[in-house]
Amino acid sequence: MLYVGIDVAKNKHDVTVIDNTGKMVLKPITITNRKQGFELLHNTLKQLRQDCLIAMEDTGHYALNLLTFLHQNNYKIYTYNPLLIKEFTKSLSLRKTKTDKKDARTIALKLLSDPNRALFMHDNRQEELKIMTRHMNRLKKHQSDWKVQYTKCLDIIFPELHQVVT
Repeated sequence: MLYVGIDVAKNKHDVTVIDNTGKMVLKPITITNRKQGFELLHNTLKQLRQDCLIAMEDTGHYALNLLTFLHQNNYKIYTYNPLLIKEFTKSLSLRKTKTDKKDARTIALKLLSDPNRALFMHDNRQEELKIMTRHMNRLKKHQSDWKVQYTKCLDIIFPELHQVVT
């Protein structure tokens, strides 16, 4: 079994592959956040001829295309809260050296050492619901802001209104 850690970013993803002893199986690679990059990762993992578990931080929309691609190619994918990875990093070293390649290795090590990992289930409906819920909350906030503005204007233009209405 191999463990793949992916440090997700806007335009590129850094990838590290380790075995069950924590030893790097191949030199860390960087892939683009496009189909060509995803296919490079897929072909690289196929050449290793071993089952792979893949982990990455849950970074929101930057990872969505990669997650979809990996899911369509039947990989087992695990996502971690970035705060968990940060705490795990602190437990590995006192030094504060941070690079994308080291982050990818740390994520792979977290996956290797985590007996309680939960498999990520990719569901487009869940993502759509998240987007719609956030939009609804923004609309409610705007509505509340407009009510405050409206009341403020009425207080300036017609301060007696409150006494007349109540």
